[in-house]
Amino acid sequence: MVHPFLRRWEGKENPVFPTPELERVLGKTLGVPLFQEQAMQIAIVCAGFTPDEASRGWSITIDDLLLPPG
Repeated sequence: MVHPFLRRWEGKENPVFPTPELERVLGKTLGVPLFQEQAMQIAIVCAGFTPDEASRGWSITIDDLLLPPG
């Protein structure tokens, strides 16, 4: 994700914002999500998550990904 940011910072690529909401969230990083807080804001603004739901998404462990449910 850093390479698109650097290209945009250097003026080699224009930032793209699919919605005004995303422009508000990603404007300072030229349309590239670089920080966890930005990912959480995207979940809140675009997917309708509550702040708590967006925050809980970061607490997934490797066991959650590898172990079968149940």
